[in-house]
Amino acid sequence: KRKGKQLWFEMEDSDIAILFHFGMTGSFVIENEAAPSYKSFKIQNKNWPPKFTKLELTFSSGKRLSFCDPRRLGRIRLRIDPYNCSPIKE
Repeated sequence: KRKGKQLWFEMEDSDIAILFHFGMTGSFVIENEAAPSYKSFKIQNKNWPPKFTKLELTFSSGKRLSFCDPRRLGRIRLRIDPYNCSPIKE
């Protein structure tokens, strides 16, 4: 789900959600899929996990997702009700 600049994953059988704020350069990279590229930098995903990975999630299907943030401006929080919580920057 998404609200403004925040995106979160709701966990099955749990009230807890992982909330992401991408900052200026944060992005998700999926193993064995093309990584996003930007003018000022390129995400190197030849080796897993990619450089600048802050969090890696492995799903029950075996797929792996990495949250990469070269400039370290993004944020990750655990929230119970992210839609009604104050923004992550506060």
